[in-house]
Amino acid sequence: MGLDFIGPVPQSSSGGKYILVCTDYLSRYAITEATANCTAETAAKFLVEKVISQYGVPRQLLTDRDTHFMSNVFKAIASRCSVNHTTTYHPQCNGLTERFNATLAGSLGTYVNQQQSDWDEYLPYVTLAYNTSKQSTIQMEPFKLMYGREALLPFDTPSSTTQLSTANDYYAELTKFLKQAKSTVRDNIKQQQNVYKRILPYDTGRQDLPPLKLGHGTTNGPIELPSKTRT
Repeated sequence: MGLDFIGPVPQSSSGGKYILVCTDYLSRYAITEATANCTAETAAKFLVEKVISQYGVPRQLLTDRDTHFMSNVFKAIASRCSVNHTTTYHPQCNGLTERFNATLAGSLGTYVNQQQSDWDEYLPYVTLAYNTSKQSTIQMEPFKLMYGREALLPFDTPSSTTQLSTANDYYAELTKFLKQAKSTVRDNIKQQQNVYKRILPYDTGRQDLPPLKLGHGTTNGPIELPSKTRT
């Protein structure tokens, strides 16, 4: 899973200045919360109460190296909860979360008032809309892959012919669906990644080293190293 802060954004009427975002890399499912700050304590509280207590411990948690994720407080909480916390120097490496952040910001912008003071009121609904929309990479709704069923939304009419199965039957059907769906999603993600590799053979912003001619011991600098060699 990826974890990141968005902000600061225009302060809402209820004091929100940041958005905490957690995204699951397999299902693309997103969890969001408006926060008044971006402290390590806030991030740790979100991790425990909104992620671990509801979905279990993530196998791996990817964040950038901002102070709120590098602090002893956040590291201690992650360690106590047996979270495998991995950090990256470049936000782009947490690509899924970065793309969701852009989608979320654009979607919220279509609903907020002129003062942009009510964005946190729409945050849960925009997040739900994303989680129940088919994603091109996985060819499925994140909600369906997460829970093994389609979400019943407020404007949907329940089918009167729906049959309730026993707990054992439901578990068997759910297990079968999730096994097949996750296998299909992994294949779709791999195919999409191969497409990106063909379209973008070089990393964005990559600059190759300029060639040196014989007899020239120096070259004009500074030289930006190819991105694949950076550490």
